[in-house]
Amino acid sequence: MKQLTATLQARDAAIRDLPPWEQIIRGTLIQYHRTCGNRGCRCYQGPRYRHGPYWYLAVRWARGRQKLYAVPKPLVPEVRRGVAAYKKLWGGAYRIAEINLNILKRREGVA
Repeated sequence: MKQLTATLQARDAAIRDLPPWEQIIRGTLIQYHRTCGNRGCRCYQGPRYRHGPYWYLAVRWARGRQKLYAVPKPLVPEVRRGVAAYKKLWGGAYRIAEINLNILKRREGVA
């Protein structure tokens, strides 16, 4: 019984550790440096001179389609936190599912 109580407490702790829903952003934050269309521009001299950084949020949708959303520089930290919260949410969901499975296995009749 003591072990079950500890398991339930671990599940409650994992639930409390989930990020707030308002923070969650699905996708990947990508930084680009680009060359412009002007052949005389310094950006053609090499990667060091390219324009940028430009920030985009890449989101995969159905059928493998990807959409890029431009992210203004002042919003980059917020988007970065949102993407990290999304990853934390999934890690927490897997942990909670694992704990729930362990609780289920302890019940009578479950192999």
